[in-house]
Amino acid sequence: MHKHQKGFAPTIIALIILILIGAASFYFWKENEQSKLAIVNQQNIQKLDQSVAGQQNTQQLNIELMNAIEIGDLEKTRALIKAGANVNFVNEIQTPLILASENGHLEIVQELIKAGADVNKEAAYGEAALGRAANVEILKELIKAGADVNKLYGYGVTPLMIFSEKGDVQCVQELIKAGADVNLVANKGWSTALIDASCRGYIEVVKELINANADVNKKDIYGTTALICASKNKHLEIVNLLEEAGAKN
Repeated sequence: MHKHQKGFAPTIIALIILILIGAASFYFWKENEQSKLAIVNQQNIQKLDQSVAGQQNTQQLNIELMNAIEIGDLEKTRALIKAGANVNFVNEIQTPLILASENGHLEIVQELIKAGADVNKEAAYGEAALGRAANVEILKELIKAGADVNKLYGYGVTPLMIFSEKGDVQCVQELIKAGADVNLVANKGWSTALIDASCRGYIEVVKELINANADVNKKDIYGTTALICASKNKHLEIVNLLEEAGAKN
């Protein structure tokens, strides 16, 4: 009986030692895992902080980019693009490219395109840069970069209608050369390029449109033709021109 007890005691002690070793190993493993988890969490927090800071930094760069473009500062524009400003940023009413185009900053337009600006990017009212080009050189640059000459903007007009209404014959010529459809009707049938130009007395634009096979008898939603509008506004040379081209009352 005592012999069995003597043999049993070391076994119990060994078992206790094994349990203690196991418990200690588990404790250190748990501490290690918790430490790893804490490090991962800290890294995630740092990444989040960096992301938020990066977003705020990008927003500031975008604002500064628009300010630089507004005043025509080419070197600052280049520096801001290099620093990470978004060339396709859209604020409430425009993009960097639209702003540069409407302000006549050709070199900045070229710089933005080189940096990846989307020439067909829409801003307020569905407008893109082409319809806001300040001059024919900028318009040609945008067309060369792939601007859609038949894009129907959100308020229902095409670039050709915009420049016909302004009487900008050079831009009208370039748009026609690039494949602008002279017979597209504005959204809901409001007007055509020929009706717009005829109503406002822009005879050179009317000539370009007729030479490009504009339909001289096309009507707007109210039944008005280019001839009716030209007659109403007493643009007699345009009336004669339209009649020679086959316009009828």
